[in-house]
Amino acid sequence: MGETINEKVRDFLKVHRKGGQPCPRCGATIAEIEPNGRITSYCRTCQPGGLFK
Repeated sequence: MGETINEKVRDFLKVHRKGGQPCPRCGATIAEIEPNGRITSYCRTCQPGGLFK
């Protein structure tokens, strides 16, 4: 049970600092932006238009 909880908690880190690598969900390249000096990594295919509003 502990392994499942631990895995779910860290699910959001699957693309953290992995810019240029393939997305684990769809295989597209992970993009990185650096607003205010903080790196944000995201998949443009899995998160279209949802990063900034």
